[in-house]
Amino acid sequence: MNDQIKIMIVEDEPVILRSIKRGIEQYGEEFYVAAKAYDGKEALDKMMECRPDIVISDIVMPQMGGLEMIERAKTQGVQAKYILLSGYGEFKYAQKAVDIGVTKYLLKPVDFQELGELLQEMREDILA
Repeated sequence: MNDQIKIMIVEDEPVILRSIKRGIEQYGEEFYVAAKAYDGKEALDKMMECRPDIVISDIVMPQMGGLEMIERAKTQGVQAKYILLSGYGEFKYAQKAVDIGVTKYLLKPVDFQELGELLQEMREDILA
C-alpha cells in the first residue's frame, strides 16, 4: 500500500503557489504535490485525472473560485479533503466553507507550521 498523500494546490498567484509547494515538500516524502492549477476551472479538469487526497485552494480566483470548485468536484465524485486559503477574514466565506464540508479554512499569509500539523492530521485520517 502506498502511504504517500497526493496534494493538489489551486492558487492564482504563482509566487504563493510556489511557496506552498516548497513548504509541503519540506514535510517529507509522505506528501506529494501531484497537481497544481491557477483557477478552479483548470483544477476540476486535473482533479479527475490525478484524484488528489487533499486539495489546498484559494477562495477568490478568476474563472472559478474555490468554493464553487469544491461543490462541483464533490458532485463529480472527487473524494478529497479540502483546505481553503484566503486573504479574506469575512465570515460569509468561512460559513460557506463549513456548509460544503471544507476541513479547514486558513488565512493568508500561510502559517507553514500550522499547515504541516494539519496535513499530518489529515494524513492519519486518510490512512486510517
